[in-house]
Amino acid sequence: MLRRIFNYSVFQQMQPINSASATQLITGIAVPQPDDSVLSRDPRFGALFMNDSAGTQATGGKAGDQNAKAVQAFLLLHRSKANKEALMTAGVEVLNGQFVKSLRLTEPMEPARSLSAYGLDSLSAVEVRNWIRRELAAELTTLDITNASSLYGLCERVIAKMPIVE
Repeated sequence: MLRRIFNYSVFQQMQPINSASATQLITGIAVPQPDDSVLSRDPRFGALFMNDSAGTQATGGKAGDQNAKAVQAFLLLHRSKANKEALMTAGVEVLNGQFVKSLRLTEPMEPARSLSAYGLDSLSAVEVRNWIRRELAAELTTLDITNASSLYGLCERVIAKMPIVE
């Protein structure tokens, strides 16, 4: 592993992928990264998602695929103006999946339980807020997230702030 780091460092100095990051070297990141990792959006971390032998994407967990499908289903329900109960159920599932990933929980959250009981702090609230903004197009504040009484309460806020698509 150390040899790879040195090789990448030398290569980056000779032919930088991004001249702004040519002098930066990051180590200590797990390899391979799961497919749903936020690092996948940054080209500097592209090698973390490659298989050594074939150069293809490594297989991450199925949890990311399931949450992506749950997000798509939730957005479809929202666009089709589904009833509130179905929308809340799908929304809680989506948010629960994101919290499990963000807070690195071993089990899904209980939707009626307080978010702070699971270790939600301001930094993880910012991460979730950014994810909600990016994936669900809802503008929430970190206080909206940290002050939510439960996943149900947060889901209601998210649904209320999502843009209405006609």
